[in-house]
Amino acid sequence: LSMEVVADPEPTGTFEKFTGTIEEGDYVLVANGTTDALKNNITSNRFDCGTVEVAEDKIVNPDKSVIWHIAANDKYWTMYNESTKKYAGGTTSKNQGALLDDVTDLAKWTITVDGEGVYKFANYGRSLQSSNANNQFLSKNSQYAYWATYASGQENPVLYKKSDGKQPAGLVYETNKYRTKLG
Repeated sequence: LSMEVVADPEPTGTFEKFTGTIEEGDYVLVANGTTDALKNNITSNRFDCGTVEVAEDKIVNPDKSVIWHIAANDKYWTMYNESTKKYAGGTTSKNQGALLDDVTDLAKWTITVDGEGVYKFANYGRSLQSSNANNQFLSKNSQYAYWATYASGQENPVLYKKSDGKQPAGLVYETNKYRTKLG
């Protein structure tokens, strides 16, 4: 019996499609029906897209640039990217996005989900603006490869949450004559 193990230099784990009520954890936000993920880079006041491969409702080892830690902040949520050490946020102008150093109103989000697992991220700071306050929903532009806050008509995010890596109880792994029960 011979086996070769090849390790990914920086594995980030498996992220599974998430459709429940939001909870703290690491997520990848992917535009509904695409492979365009919210990336931790800003070009022309908008978030870039990072490409991910979705197979069987899972993303395996996505780049760290598309992983966001979503955590509660009072009655809102924040999205933090470990690679940049910054928060995803809105701006005081419509159809834009920003990476922020600190948690301000522009880094706070209300998050809701519909029955099909499509989420709406409403930016609290944008909702307070006197001009175009309805341009507060984080989504991918339906024609161009970037994300920003819009009023409607764009591609809302589908979430993939990092799984805990535990094997289902009772799973048996067999190799030739060796048999190991996991869990």
